Amino acid sequence: MKIQYLITFLSFVSIGLLSFTSINSNSIDVNTCLKKVDSKWGDVCIDCVEYKAGKRIYDDTYKAFLVNTCSEKIEVKLAFLEADGSWRCFEPKVLAPQDTIIGFACKSTKGKYLKWIRAENDNETTFPTNKEINEQYKDE
Repeated sequence: MKIQYLITFLSFVSIGLLSFTSINSNSIDVNTCLKKVDSKWGDVCIDCVEYKAGKRIYDDTYKAFLVNTCSEKIEVKLAFLEADGSWRCFEPKVLAPQDTIIGFACKSTKGKYLKWIRAENDNETTFPTNKEINEQYKDE
């Protein structure tokens, strides 16, 4: 009787390990999940305030539209380079599959941005702080 319980227990453990292994072997590289699908220069941006001759202008705004192309939720942090060399940093946001995130710079000259991605609920991978981004990438 003890042997039968032992065999049953080992069977459950083996099935659990095989299931765990198959999940891990099918895991995706979340860094490939975020794809730029569009970008726009000079588009209206409610967060950007610049006036010329009393009229609000958006000549130097740059927006990028990024989509989560994976089948799992991801968490994303974006930073967009402004003309003065500083980075406009956005708080991390969770994106479900096919969700879009829009990042922008109000006064961009290069249309450059940085992205950090991790799986949702990934407590081991940390995003840089806004201060770290502005210090580490100040000469970009």
